[in-house]
Amino acid sequence: MSQEFAAGASAPAFGVRVARAAGSSSRESASAAIARTVEDIEKILAGENLKISGPKRAALREKIQAALIKSSRSWYKKGFNRGHKEAFRAHKTHKHVPETLEVEVEREFVPNTKRRVPLKSTLTKAFREKA
Repeated sequence: MSQEFAAGASAPAFGVRVARAAGSSSRESASAAIARTVEDIEKILAGENLKISGPKRAALREKIQAALIKSSRSWYKKGFNRGHKEAFRAHKTHKHVPETLEVEVEREFVPNTKRRVPLKSTLTKAFREKA
């Protein structure tokens, strides 16, 4: 069978190889895989349900979701601590803000996935003296 097809000819039957430029298939498949991963990340962040996939893709999705949650939790905790410092500065003269704040909250960092986050912020002696 010929590997070349006339314009408008149908796709080759199963088992027939089509000639490609050298190296193009690996680049195309890598680009497609990256594009699918980016789409998965966008869908996870949008809270959409992802299609069923193979075990490797499912494991990748789990790792992506775990990384997004870890990053979100980290920044959330940093924001909590920063808020404590700002509140302390604003109320330094009134002494209404305690030196240690501690609370456990439940947050949804990725849609449809609630996580408990223990928050604790303690103002250092150096910060209290400087503020």
